[in-house]
Amino acid sequence: MVSAALGAYFWVIYSAVRSQTLTDLDRSLRVAENVWLTLSKSQAQSLVAAATGMAGEAGFVRVLRGTDPATLLDYLKDAQKNNPALDLIVICDDQGKARARTDGVQESLAWPDPLLEAALEGQVGAAFWTCPSGLYM
Repeated sequence: MVSAALGAYFWVIYSAVRSQTLTDLDRSLRVAENVWLTLSKSQAQSLVAAATGMAGEAGFVRVLRGTDPATLLDYLKDAQKNNPALDLIVICDDQGKARARTDGVQESLAWPDPLLEAALEGQVGAAFWTCPSGLYM
């Protein structure tokens, strides 16, 4: 009888603690999701501004049009040093083929990619992109 009473008491406490823990966990996950979405949106806006600024520089256009891949890569690495938020810079031609990448990967990118296709159509966008060297935004 005492065992049954202790078992019932344990079950009531366990159920209450479990319910409260699940409620707290759900609330924390919703807060974390909102924080993640806000930070991701802010980071995307910052990266778009950096890329737009770099694309608008006269020196960039000159290097892009008239230099070999090694000089282009040197220019990109210098730009990357000046803006630490740019972990990876990939320059593609008008067909979407990578001309230069700052991560040192020589292989072609896995296109077609919706973000690249939008960029080739003149749109600006942001997305998460995974590749063997990491996850990028």
